[in-house]
Amino acid sequence: GQVLYELRAEDDLNEAQLSDIPVEQRIVSWYGEASDLAELQTRFAQLAAIPARFYKLVNTARTISEEFLPLQLLKSSGRTDTIAYAKGSLGFWTRLAALQLGAPAIIGLVSPGPDASEPTIAKLIDDYGLPEVHPVKELFAIIGNPIFHSLSPRLHNASYRAMNYPALFVPLQVNSFSDFWLEFVLSKQLDALGFPINGMTVGSPHKEEAFITAKNISSMVRQTQAAN
Repeated sequence: GQVLYELRAEDDLNEAQLSDIPVEQRIVSWYGEASDLAELQTRFAQLAAIPARFYKLVNTARTISEEFLPLQLLKSSGRTDTIAYAKGSLGFWTRLAALQLGAPAIIGLVSPGPDASEPTIAKLIDDYGLPEVHPVKELFAIIGNPIFHSLSPRLHNASYRAMNYPALFVPLQVNSFSDFWLEFVLSKQLDALGFPINGMTVGSPHKEEAFITAKNISSMVRQTQAAN
């Protein structure tokens, strides 16, 4: 295949630097922090001014709302030459969701690194069936902290593929259950992206809060005062 070169926009690219790399071999990228969609769109406009085959924006998500920014960018742009996702423990799942919104590729490590939220290529293949991408109409998840050791994504996604069921199962690191419930679930931001969250398994340390939040409680759950 063709060799691609990643060029960081923050390195003040100029014609002299670009002259040795054909347009079709360029990935022009930006890494940083963006607090709202307008800021991320401004960053993208700066990238798009440089002719390239692909554009790559990676924002470090510090809050739940920032997890959604790269996906909203992809949804609003409708472009298929743009790789956009959130980095950090809150952003793991956005890599998989980005493929549903036109991203031509996602990035994985060759070997495991120190950050469990940075997936290896092997994990993306084993847990999510890549490089094949099937249309998704629903999102399911396991939530907790820590969470990236869970085998649930591998098991559920393999079942979805076997059944030809249009769903995706992802791990979500959740630091505050109440914030997650309000900003991730009740906000229905995923509905606007085309794949609502329709169920989740609750891991530690959020089982007690899940019990308090639940509207329908079985007798066994009432005895344990915790739910998953």
